[in-house]
Amino acid sequence: MLKSWFYRLLALVSASTCAAFVFAAELVMIYLAGDLVSTGYTNPMVVTLMGLAAVMFAAPTFLLGLVVIGGPCWWLLHRIHCTSAIAAAAACAFGSTAVGAIALGIFGLPPEAIGAAVLLAIPGAAAGWVVQAVAYDRSRPPRPRPVPPS
Repeated sequence: MLKSWFYRLLALVSASTCAAFVFAAELVMIYLAGDLVSTGYTNPMVVTLMGLAAVMFAAPTFLLGLVVIGGPCWWLLHRIHCTSAIAAAAACAFGSTAVGAIALGIFGLPPEAIGAAVLLAIPGAAAGWVVQAVAYDRSRPPRPRPVPPS
């Protein structure tokens, strides 16, 4: 069951923040792997600034995506009673990957670079899981009836 509007809005902000941090972590790991392989040394200040810049760019981008694309998807999943965390994570992972591939294609990158859009599935899945965890009540099993005294 959905919680109040406050929790729904909180879910969108929390999900975009979570996805931004996951995206930044992916970028930093890719940069570190490439830098360590090529030079054997990395500058910690560059890595820190790159991570902060990635979060500042990705948080509003994921929030926009959650509102524009995730909103109708969320409504559809709710209408067909498919409100599990797995369904939300899968829908957001697919949506962020598809939007990433389209955006990379629009900017004229070669088809090999469009494969990088698959990396957006991880922050997308994290965003979907957070939306479901914050916006929905946890389902609790019914309490057993008390045994009458004998």
